This record gives sequence, structure tokens and C-alpha cells, in this order.
Amino acid sequence: SFSPFFGGTSWAERTLDRLTLREKIAQMLVYHMNLQFMNTDSDKWQE
Repeated sequence: SFSPFFGGTSWAERTLDRLTLREKIAQMLVYHMNLQFMNTDSDKWQE
């Protein structure tokens, strides 16, 4: 079975070590998007 730990270093730690500072900051950002289906034939879509 797959184990995320190899040689005492976790996958997360190894991955974070490879990221640039900019990439690490981006990992902390959470975007909230209100997504909903909209039919292309609807009046709202035409607006």
C-alpha cells in the first residue's frame, strides 16, 4: 500500500521544500466562487 512517508520525511514536507516562496503563499490562499449552472438559452445568459 502507498505510504506518504519515505525515509522519515513526509511527502508534504518534501513537496513544500521544492516550492518557491510565491508558490507557498499561493497555497495559503483560498478562493470562494459561487458557481451555478446556467442554460445558454436562458435570458440571464443573454445579458
